[in-house]
Amino acid sequence: VASLGTLCLLAMARTYLLVHLSGTMRQRLRLIPGLNLWAGEQLLRDLTKEQTRSEREAIHAEVLVIHLRLHQLWPAAHKLCSLVYSFENVYRLNATTLATLMLSKTPREAEHRRHLLCAALPEHAVCQPMPLMELELEALTLEALAQMGKQRPSDIT
Repeated sequence: VASLGTLCLLAMARTYLLVHLSGTMRQRLRLIPGLNLWAGEQLLRDLTKEQTRSEREAIHAEVLVIHLRLHQLWPAAHKLCSLVYSFENVYRLNATTLATLMLSKTPREAEHRRHLLCAALPEHAVCQPMPLMELELEALTLEALAQMGKQRPSDIT
């Protein structure tokens, strides 16, 4: 009976570990297999890591928030995923907003890339760049990030 109880405890511990692991992996699932398109929650996790990396490696990092019409989101997401570097991701913030975390050597290079990306997007897309170092990540939410882009419209379309 004691060995049966021990086996039950071991099985329960193993099950708990597997459930926790699969939950962590499920949070990192891509929205569309094969594309670097992730849920917005992943952006919130990636921002801290990339802000630290940006400081350490002295690279320019910015979040490009893109507001689209509802029917333009998925085609624009596919297009954006094909245009960003393989180590960069695109994130779906909500039904009409995408974001990408762009890494560049200099702000000037970032501006050039941003213009190229935004020019390839649908006509009514509104792009709003935000330098990563200017964002206060502790209190940042997806809703706040999506609204920031609407509050400070850019002349980049």
